[in-house]
Amino acid sequence: MAGKEHAKTILYGKPEDSYQLLPAYFHLLKVTNPGTLTAIHTDLNNNFLYAFFALGQCIKGFQTVIRPVIAIDATHLKGAFEGFIYVASCIPYSFWYR
Repeated sequence: MAGKEHAKTILYGKPEDSYQLLPAYFHLLKVTNPGTLTAIHTDLNNNFLYAFFALGQCIKGFQTVIRPVIAIDATHLKGAFEGFIYVASCIPYSFWYR
């Protein structure tokens, strides 16, 4: 298994290094998607805790055409970087009233 992990590191770089790219990525999200909200949270030692983003058009769509029902789900992450992924989804208002 060590060989497979080494090959991934050669191809994609270290996963830890990807966290340093988040601020630039979030900046580009805001520039190319007006109204986008982003947040990166770290602990006192500047270690990554979590990140959040919501695309501007998704926010606008939610405010104008989404029926007020939200489904929220989460899953556990396993491996080198443990944690949770939360997902919220909605059904467009127009889906119910065609």
